[in-house]
Amino acid sequence: MTTDPTAFERLDLRVGRIVDANPNLKARVPAFKLYIDFGDLGMRTSSGQYMDIYTAEELIGRQVICAMNLGSIRIGGFDRRCSCSAHAARRALQCCSRPNATCHSARRFFDSPTSELP
Repeated sequence: MTTDPTAFERLDLRVGRIVDANPNLKARVPAFKLYIDFGDLGMRTSSGQYMDIYTAEELIGRQVICAMNLGSIRIGGFDRRCSCSAHAARRALQCCSRPNATCHSARRFFDSPTSELP
């Protein structure tokens, strides 16, 4: 199987900071409702099955890398408007930095020469 290298250019990956996390009690698999601040791009919501790895308090303040252009889906009655990058084997969030560290929010990864930042 081969991957088209331009697929990465089409994927809109951004850095955001988790500002709130609450259990999604309606999800079939235990999950958090994540509220992520993307700076100038505003707030987005996501869902993550990290309850056996993190507490809500451990998630708040973490910066994460999220795919912004994969569409929206409903998970347990909650709209997921971006998708957080996670380690497949451990389901741990792929964090851009340590909690409370600074990384420019809304930074875009895999910029092509024709990409424009907002």
